[in-house]
Amino acid sequence: MSGMRLRQLITLSAAEPELQQWLRDGLEPYRQGESLDRALGIAGPLAVENRNNAIRCAAELIDEHGDMSPWGKARLLAQYLDRSLSARGNEPLKEVLRTIGKQSKYGQGLRSVRRLYDVLKVQEQPDLLGLLLPPDTATDDKEGA
Repeated sequence: MSGMRLRQLITLSAAEPELQQWLRDGLEPYRQGESLDRALGIAGPLAVENRNNAIRCAAELIDEHGDMSPWGKARLLAQYLDRSLSARGNEPLKEVLRTIGKQSKYGQGLRSVRRLYDVLKVQEQPDLLGLLLPPDTATDDKEGA
């Protein structure tokens, strides 16, 4: 897609302010030489971050009571994504699942339980070093070494 085409899309998107802002935000990095897919966040680190945020959001919507393990959330989410389970009647979850599904089309999707779990477990890991050593001990050891 050329820069001219992108500017045309910005003009045509006037009725959709969020879409127009997203396109505008991508225009400057594109002008500075970034590939268009990265400038718009369709690929690259921003796309991965957006995908992971959508996965976490879906997991929270699935775990209404907050008592599921990351593995349990990943298993249910995988079932929703492969349509073994229906999100009918849960509009927020349906919308997030649609977003995750769209990302799959562009190579950013995760569908296996293990890969979903890897995203979900990151936010739940405790700081084990902080649990094992008091903060003073950790700095004293580094200074003495």
